[in-house]
Amino acid sequence: MFCLFFLVLVCGGLPIWLFSCFRSVKANHTATGKYCTGRSSLDVKQLLCALNSFAGGVFLGTCMLDLLPEAREAILKNIDAWPNFLQEYPLTELAVILGIVLLLIVELGIGECTGKILDNSDESKLADHVTCRQGCDTGGELHEDVISSASLDVEDFTTESPLMEPVYETETPSTIRISFRIIALILALSFHSLFDGLAIGLQTSLTSFASVFFAISMHKTVFAFSLGIRLAEAGEKLVTHVYVYVLCFAAASPLGIAIGLLVEYLATGLPGGPIISGLLQSLATGTLMYVTFFEILPEEFRSRFSFFRILSLVVGIGLIAFLVASVSE
Repeated sequence: MFCLFFLVLVCGGLPIWLFSCFRSVKANHTATGKYCTGRSSLDVKQLLCALNSFAGGVFLGTCMLDLLPEAREAILKNIDAWPNFLQEYPLTELAVILGIVLLLIVELGIGECTGKILDNSDESKLADHVTCRQGCDTGGELHEDVISSASLDVEDFTTESPLMEPVYETETPSTIRISFRIIALILALSFHSLFDGLAIGLQTSLTSFASVFFAISMHKTVFAFSLGIRLAEAGEKLVTHVYVYVLCFAAASPLGIAIGLLVEYLATGLPGGPIISGLLQSLATGTLMYVTFFEILPEEFRSRFSFFRILSLVVGIGLIAFLVASVSE
């Protein structure tokens, strides 16, 4: 649990530190008239895509070859006391579907709530800022070109000119937009990581615990590094806050593991504890399937064919298949 926390924390904070170093090096190169190529950043992106594809293969193999059979076995082993129609009903598969739908509803709900926060708070603050600035500059007269400038993206406020240095304020419109978008992103990802940690804590055997922990650790490591890159790119003026965001994201999965262990411990002492445990494992399998089929695989394979990504996916599946076969023997 603590290993996962520190691993995600380091992988999320490393890109921020590297970007700060890169900015200083870039400033020195710009001052001396030397420029760097984008080859290194391209190689890093390809490596991250390959690792994320490998994590997707590990997730897929873990769900189909380990978690789903184990959850079905836990339910069928203690289902004799249930009515006949429930004994023949595919409860495991139903719980997996509910896990997928549950995480889908949660993420859509968070997106809806954070979208309303962005619409209300971000736009109102942005309008107040534009009105205040234009009122001070022109005596209260607001022109259409200023209103249109409020919809500019982050890059439009950071355009460099050889004749004029950019002027940064303590709270610019772009900073307001960046801050709210980062908060919305971290809120959604942290809640999602809570479910990932819950899936780890609900495992009953050492094999399933190790395979799920390995899969989620791989995914979280790559994802934390990618998140750190995004935060470092957007948070040039919010460096202190960015480290806090990474800390919150890193703490979400260990918190989910603790909750899962507590739920598993409480379910063990109940009369139908094994069935409850199997249903909870099925729900956790559904959440992992959601991550695999709705996030990792579409993200990595929707653009164009990549042999290395396919190979990474197959290697991830093959690794889990080998581990399951080794344990079965």
